[in-house]
Amino acid sequence: MADRSFRRKLLFTLIILGFLLCVIFILGEVILRALYPASVVSVTSYYRGKSSLDPQIGWVSNPNYTESFAMSDWKSDSTYTVTYQTGAHGFRQVGDPMSNKPRIFIVGDSYVQSAEVNSSETFYRIIADSLDVEVWAYGQAGYGTLQEYLIIDRYLSDIKPDLVILQTCDNDVIDNYAPLEYNSLYKVGLERPYLTHTGAIEYQVAKKTWEQTIDKSRLLKLLWNKLQNSILKSNQPSSQELMATQGKSYPVYAEAINRTTALLGKVREKVGGEKLLVISASIYEPMLGDLAQACRSQDISFDSSTAKAIEARKYQEPRINSSDGYHWNRHGQEIVAHTLIPIIQDKLSQ
Repeated sequence: MADRSFRRKLLFTLIILGFLLCVIFILGEVILRALYPASVVSVTSYYRGKSSLDPQIGWVSNPNYTESFAMSDWKSDSTYTVTYQTGAHGFRQVGDPMSNKPRIFIVGDSYVQSAEVNSSETFYRIIADSLDVEVWAYGQAGYGTLQEYLIIDRYLSDIKPDLVILQTCDNDVIDNYAPLEYNSLYKVGLERPYLTHTGAIEYQVAKKTWEQTIDKSRLLKLLWNKLQNSILKSNQPSSQELMATQGKSYPVYAEAINRTTALLGKVREKVGGEKLLVISASIYEPMLGDLAQACRSQDISFDSSTAKAIEARKYQEPRINSSDGYHWNRHGQEIVAHTLIPIIQDKLSQ
């Protein structure tokens, strides 16, 4: 009799605890969703709300969008206001389609999106004003090469550019191959298109099923991040570490380079080799050297002088990076523009 009474008390206690946990979970979820509205791309806080899902490309920039927010330079306590604006179809810069000036179409990731500066301070606005050309610029945080190809494919016939500039970054290799992104320190965590080994396009989320489930809850996501940072610091090397130490000896990275090379070939086939220039926003090896080799194998012009110019000035005053230490502030945008101007002039004269 006493044993039955104990079991009833234990069951009652467990039910009460379960009920309280459910109430706490629901309240926590509601509060977090109220404090932090949903975002499509959350690579950094100032990219939130600037994008929408797209069934073909994964996510795209919101058109005719305006947002003002505080920004600071790298290792600086002072802040300034940036007004981020897009035009039609989410382009950060839209040229005049009726103009007879040479046309340049610039496509890339967050470095082209340039959410760290006002529209008038972007490197492509400086190029447009300096060279008297029409420039269209489309960038989106987290994009891989296939997504950039799909943007080019979507708008190429409307713009009819004389030159297409494709901006690359070391993390493009990760973005181009889901198995490499699974173990990456950097994950967008959204469904995106990937090129298969047969040349087809498939859509995946580069996260395990249980990670995707956690991502659907703000509270579980917060608790998981805290747990990872404080307790579950894994000794397993990340994709970045394996790429840096093993290079192409790391089979997953070697395959990612193969897929990236094929994607660059698709861009060249779509644009035409004489109209295509690939530039790099970062100098990290072995990705930089392997991207350069991939371009050479596809007979594509590749230039890394912009990234090298930024790196040479990174630790000098005035600061040329924004608060995250990677993206370019207005001083960095000026360096990129003036480094690219003679390269563009040479390319347009060919």
